[in-house]
This record gives sequence, C-alpha cells and structure tokens, in this order.
Amino acid sequence: MELFGIEGLYEIAWFLGGVIACRFLTRIMNYGNAFILAKLLNIYAIQLISSAAEDIAFIKELKYTTMVESGAVSKREINLAKEIDERSFESWKKTTINNFIASCPSTFLPLIKFDSWEGAMEELAKAYKK
Repeated sequence: MELFGIEGLYEIAWFLGGVIACRFLTRIMNYGNAFILAKLLNIYAIQLISSAAEDIAFIKELKYTTMVESGAVSKREINLAKEIDERSFESWKKTTINNFIASCPSTFLPLIKFDSWEGAMEELAKAYKK
C-alpha cells in the first residue's frame, strides 16, 4: 500500500475535509452559544436597570412622605419637587436605554428588540413569562 497513492490521497482529502467541517460546525455552535449568552445578558441588564428604577421610585416616595410629615415644606414646593423629580426620572430612563443600546456591540444589536423604556419593560415581562 502506497502512502501517497490514489487511496492515500483520498484518505488525506477526507481527513482534511473532516477537519474543515469540524472547524466550521464548531464556529457555528460558538456563534449560537454567544448569541444565547448575549440574549441572557441583555435580559439580566434590563432586570438590573428595572430594579434600580424601582429603588429610585421608592426613595422618591420616601422623600415626599418625609417632606409632608416634617411640615416644613409647603404643598406647592412638594408638588414642584415631584414634577422636577418626574422629569428627571423620565430623562434618566431614556438616557439609560439609549446608552444600553449604544454600548451593545453591533454584532448583537439584532437581539435588542426595543428602543424605549416601555419596550424594555415589555421584553422583561416576556422573559419572565418564559
């Protein structure tokens, strides 16, 4: 049996074909796993942002309760503080989502199915239902 005869060349060709197929399939599986991981990380990041928003809302309510109970602040000033806080909070939510999307690598941008706070919260709700 010759090493480099026709049969030997066929065996080498099949071996190299197997190596190429293995590398190709491994890459496809790695990309699939990377996309699954990125999707999970997106959901976890939204969950973290949502938790921070809940904490901010709680602290704001605590602030207003303290202002009312102290009696040192007029109703007008409390309402003004609420209005300012609400505008700031809405701005924070928009900025947070915009920064979240802007910081995502372009490869994974198709995984982000939202462009607003409401959309992000809908995605989080869908993830909880699964």
